[in-house]
Amino acid sequence: MKIIVTGFEDYISQPNPTRLLAESLPSSMEEIMISTIVLPVKFGEAWQKLSEFLRGQGSIDAIVNFGEAPGAEHVIFEKNAYNVRDTGEIIEGGPDKIPTKLPITELYNYFKSAPSGTYMNPMYNDSPEGAYLCNYIFYEVLYHCINVPYRGFVHLGDFGSDFEQQKPLILKTGKEVVRQMALWVRQNQIT
Repeated sequence: MKIIVTGFEDYISQPNPTRLLAESLPSSMEEIMISTIVLPVKFGEAWQKLSEFLRGQGSIDAIVNFGEAPGAEHVIFEKNAYNVRDTGEIIEGGPDKIPTKLPITELYNYFKSAPSGTYMNPMYNDSPEGAYLCNYIFYEVLYHCINVPYRGFVHLGDFGSDFEQQKPLILKTGKEVVRQMALWVRQNQIT
C-alpha cells in the first residue's frame, strides 16, 4: 500500500511548509509506504512533473496534495476542486467541480478533538475562487487519477510573520494528516 504526498517549492520569502513537510516525511508510516515529491510553482510544469512521477509509482492508494495558505493559522481541508484557472477551464468540458476523495470529515473531527495546542485547528474550505495553482493540481489529480481511491488537497497555514516560531506545529500537523491517512488506507483497504 502506498500514499503519495506532494508539496510545493518556496514561492514567497520564507520556506514553504509543504516543501519542508515533503522533505521530512519518513518512507513509511503505519506500515504504509510514503513517496513524496516537491512540485514547481508553475502551472504546466507542476502537473507535468507530478504526472510523470505518478506513472513510475505502481499501485497507489492515496494522493495527499499539500499547499501553503499564507497568513492562515489552520489546517484546511478542501472540499471541492473547481475547473477554473486564470486562462479558462483546466480541462475543457470537464465537470465544473469535483469533490475531494479524502475522508475530510474524519480528518476534521480528529483534529478538532485533539487537545488545544497539539495540532493546528482544522477548518473546511469550499471556494470557487480557483485560479490558483493549488486548485489546478487538486483538479488535475481528481480528474486524471480515478484509479486512486483517496485523493485530495490540504492547505497548511504558515502563520505569516510567526512562521519560524510555529514551524514545529505546522510540520507536526502535516505529518499527522499523513499518519491519519495511512491509518485510514490500512483500515479501509481497497486495493
